[in-house]
Amino acid sequence: MKLIWKEENQTSGREDNSWKQAWPSGFFTNDLPAVLFLCKDGYDPAIAESGLHSPLTVLIAVYTSDAEFTWRTLKKPADTLELAKTQAMGVFTRHPEYFPLSLRSPRRRAGDPPKSE
Repeated sequence: MKLIWKEENQTSGREDNSWKQAWPSGFFTNDLPAVLFLCKDGYDPAIAESGLHSPLTVLIAVYTSDAEFTWRTLKKPADTLELAKTQAMGVFTRHPEYFPLSLRSPRRRAGDPPKSE
């Protein structure tokens, strides 16, 4: 499953009397949210590339349908944006059941005939 990473021109909220730029977010191919990164520091591409920022909290969208999901926080924060993306992709690789229903592959059961091509 490929995620689309977007840098949006939005703020993460008011903190210490200044607005901070939101970190990039991951979306499924149908434009539904998949991954959210939170950090004490506002997003700046140069700082993100250098890794000179506070650890990133990684939130994963766990879907129960195409319209309903719950954000789940990974236990271990990521030190870099690339590591955060890798952690997120690892979760979705191990747990395809977290995908929105429309993106889930039908599961094969024991005894089902193999798919014809």
